[in-house]
Amino acid sequence: MPGRRPFFSSFVVLATALLALSCDSEGGSLTDTGNDVATVSGTGLVLALNAGPATIRATSEGKSVTADITVVDGGFVGPSGGTIIAAAGTVTLVLPPGALAQGAALTVAPLANPPVPASLIPGTAFSLGPGGTNFAQPVTVGIRYEPGNLPGGANPALFVVHRWNGTTWAPLGGTNVDQGTRLVSGQTTAFSPFALIQVAVQNPVPTLTALNPTSKIAGEAEFVLTVTGSNFVNGAEIHWNGVEKVTQFGSGSQLTATIPASGIAQAGQANVTIFNPGPGGGTSAALDFTILSGMGATVTVTTSSDSQGGGCSLRSAIEAANTNGPVDSCSGGSGAFER
Repeated sequence: MPGRRPFFSSFVVLATALLALSCDSEGGSLTDTGNDVATVSGTGLVLALNAGPATIRATSEGKSVTADITVVDGGFVGPSGGTIIAAAGTVTLVLPPGALAQGAALTVAPLANPPVPASLIPGTAFSLGPGGTNFAQPVTVGIRYEPGNLPGGANPALFVVHRWNGTTWAPLGGTNVDQGTRLVSGQTTAFSPFALIQVAVQNPVPTLTALNPTSKIAGEAEFVLTVTGSNFVNGAEIHWNGVEKVTQFGSGSQLTATIPASGIAQAGQANVTIFNPGPGGGTSAALDFTILSGMGATVTVTTSSDSQGGGCSLRSAIEAANTNGPVDSCSGGSGAFER
């Protein structure tokens, strides 16, 4: 149009975002050289398709002007929520309704030179923006790992999405690992850099449910104690009155240890617990082991005359009631039983 020329300023758009560029010249034309990054209609409506640079050219009355634009990976999400799939399917963002009070353009870009612990999975560090964006509802961040990028010893079951908080990588809550789709997800309420990091195996706290035997007589010889329960790990320890005993691992529900004679030298109670080592782990609740009184007790029973064994016919009855062990001798007539 005489006296006027189309003009475009540089701007940044997001994947799938629509921006209108006005061309008020009559008979002008608009073309793009974006290599599928963006397209422009004859009315000046620019549609961003893929991340990358593009050039928009407007021609009118033999004159032309160009504008360079950059399409940034990401998407536009409104208050009703939505899903963004970016970085060639590596990053997935799921925003529930109400996460944003108003629509916002969200960006996804590979994180250059991320703070790298040894356990950070290569190719999974991304900066999500705008940085500092906060959400009213938890947003799910999913990052997909590539098997070819995994270092030796990697275990996807232990991958967790972490967020860089400015000083360290902090794990996200709500972690889920889908090894079928290779997508690891977690939830956040703020944007910053994110990455997949393999965490150390966390041992559980053990549970102790039973002892075998449950008692011994003071002064007896050493014996093997068998404990049963759950969540025992290889390396778990039987503690006798707080002191570790050499422990044999049987399974996740059974351990054994030899208790020396010194451990049952005095009558009373011994405290038995199970300890799982770290990372994680901990000590179980305790069970009591009873140490009974020693040898030499005499039980005197007055009986009437006995026709079946000279005063000793009650031996079996007394043995049944005698928690300290069998009757060792019996004197006829008096009804005195010793052990």
